[in-house]
Amino acid sequence: MSEDSRIVLGVDGGATKTACAAMLLPSQQHLNQASAGPSNWSSVGKEEALQTLKQVVLATLTGCGKSLEAVAAICLGLAGVDSPEAQAALTAAIKDWFSPDVDPDIGV
Repeated sequence: MSEDSRIVLGVDGGATKTACAAMLLPSQQHLNQASAGPSNWSSVGKEEALQTLKQVVLATLTGCGKSLEAVAAICLGLAGVDSPEAQAALTAAIKDWFSPDVDPDIGV
């Protein structure tokens, strides 16, 4: 991927839905967005939350003709990921999905 065409994902996950948007940098062009069910770890559990997160990320990327390898960064705002253990598990899952260069920014 060239430095002049980096994909950045933004994910907002909660108790009722999870939304993801893809943007091309540096142009800030909005490429696509998708939504899926809940991803609040406290209400649906870790496995279902991770499944929903991956589903919405893949739907967003597929909708703009991109793959996981095209992602340079991801920012996640997720309800229920409120312990060091949950944050570590989420970080490990995200790093497993993407290139080793992608370091997730996680907010709760």
